[in-house]
Amino acid sequence: MGCSETSQKQELPEDPIAQAEIAFMSNPRKAEIHRAMDGAATATGLPLTNDSYSRMGSAAVKLRKEYGVDEMELLRCIPGQKLHAQARSTPQDTFVYWSALCATKLTR
Repeated sequence: MGCSETSQKQELPEDPIAQAEIAFMSNPRKAEIHRAMDGAATATGLPLTNDSYSRMGSAAVKLRKEYGVDEMELLRCIPGQKLHAQARSTPQDTFVYWSALCATKLTR
C-alpha cells in the first residue's frame, strides 16, 4: 500500500458508541445511541460493556442492511417489546431474539 492510500484510509474509533455514530444511517448523537443501547442491553440482560455495545451496533447495522430497519428504531423497540411480552413466556430472552422480533415488526 502506498503512502497516499494509507493517509486516505479512515480509521474507526475504538469506542463502539463512536463507531455506531459513524455507521448508523439516521446520524444519531452518541448520547442517543448510548441511551438506546443501554435500554436494549438492560432489557435483554447484557452487561453494559464495550463488547456488548460493539455486538449490538454490528447487529443493528446488519439488520438495517438486510431488512431496511433503522438502527435506532430497532434498539428503542427492544425494551418496549420485551415489556409488552412479559405477560407471556418467550422462547428466548436474548438480544438476538428481541432484535429479530423488532426487525420483523418494523418492516411491516
